[in-house]
Amino acid sequence: MRVSLATVTAVAVMAGVSTSAGAAEQDHDHAHDGPGHANGSAPKASPMAPAASAVAQPRGKTAAQRKAELIQDPRRLDPGTMSRRADLLAQAEGELAQGNAQAAEKTLDRAAGMLHAADTEMGLVRAYMQAGDYRRALSFAAHTAGAHPEDISGLGLYAWLLHLGGQPAVARQLLDQTLAQVRPPQREAPSVRLLTEVSQRLQAQQLALDGTLLQPPMRLAPMPHGAVPVGQARVAGAAWLLPDGQHALLPLAAMPLDAPGTRLWLRNGLGRTVQATPEKAFPDIGLRLVHLREPLADPKDEAMAALWQVPLRDAFPGTPAVVMSHAHSVQPHAAWPLLSVGFLGAPVPAPAFEAASAPPTMNASSIQLAPQPAPQPVPVSWRRLGIPLPEGQGAGPVLDMSGRLLGLAVPVPDGAQLVVPISRLRQVVGERFGQVASEPTGQRQPVDQLYEGLLRATLQAIVAPPLN
Repeated sequence: MRVSLATVTAVAVMAGVSTSAGAAEQDHDHAHDGPGHANGSAPKASPMAPAASAVAQPRGKTAAQRKAELIQDPRRLDPGTMSRRADLLAQAEGELAQGNAQAAEKTLDRAAGMLHAADTEMGLVRAYMQAGDYRRALSFAAHTAGAHPEDISGLGLYAWLLHLGGQPAVARQLLDQTLAQVRPPQREAPSVRLLTEVSQRLQAQQLALDGTLLQPPMRLAPMPHGAVPVGQARVAGAAWLLPDGQHALLPLAAMPLDAPGTRLWLRNGLGRTVQATPEKAFPDIGLRLVHLREPLADPKDEAMAALWQVPLRDAFPGTPAVVMSHAHSVQPHAAWPLLSVGFLGAPVPAPAFEAASAPPTMNASSIQLAPQPAPQPVPVSWRRLGIPLPEGQGAGPVLDMSGRLLGLAVPVPDGAQLVVPISRLRQVVGERFGQVASEPTGQRQPVDQLYEGLLRATLQAIVAPPLN
């Protein structure tokens, strides 16, 4: 099975990105032909530009020539070299499991110097993701997808990252075109079977992972580290980290008021997991404030502060927006969040989250009819989410295309997702919402840049029943 570089490039062009072959050649040389990549010489990805540039046809060499070089690489025949390389790959996986992405990157660079191979590159993609560098990971995943015809599972990792980062159509096109080229005798090859499973998952929008898709080297999720949820834990949706780094908001649907003693963990998109305890509930907006036992961010971090730029006024219906979400799952597996793109929906009345308590039982003779007050108009201040989400996704923060927080999407009793507008959040939660950006920046951010910023702040809410 050989992946067509022209196919990958053509699909990447659909995303509106550059196809500079020279950039791809330079990135490849720095990353794999010597120690330079370990010293930081690999180019930093620019917003949305990396995909095609990393997979464009390299200058002076055809795909067949590169495949022949790979097969003839004499280092594959050296048992000592291959044994040391396998040890380095195992070491890097251990470093990722400990949350040390920088050490894993250096270890994988050493392995890359021994052999240009897809498994090393997929490890590097995951190390970049675990360091919070989505754009760099996307760029390098594109290179891996096009440069390794002997193992097309790297293309599955690339398509998964495209889908999560708001480009599902591009991911679908890439997978469809690649699998259409597979001849019948090749369909049982391990990498083809993995790619087929990725395609089926994305087509069915089943983002809660298990089995082979969580196994290295293609693993489609961060490595969890830090606190360990108990065996009964499940992922109940998404939460949102507040700017102090030590508090978060999560929907009451994930941790209801009538379930005292529920145990809670929060995990960011880098895989770091901490325990949390409830602090205060806000039933009228369907949210709960919780306290993290260990901070997940430094409040002085400029990247975190940038996520808390909020407008003075609520956004109008039809405003272009993105929402981050996490899939519900019966297993507390780590996952990268999903970014979905669309438009803010129509105004709706504020919903009722908590039913009134039942009155005490009374006999007929004791009932006295009291005058009923006239019904009061319900203020129209909330918004429909307006952005379609896969079934089972628990939504979180909603941002405009310049990166300002418009509100939080929460599930309501009828199963829909509504957006608590920023004015209501500030009114209820108060000073925890940080600084207000009174004027829009006027600059539209690429969706991959928005995704990278939200990766640290959109959390999995993991819950378990109380101890008996």
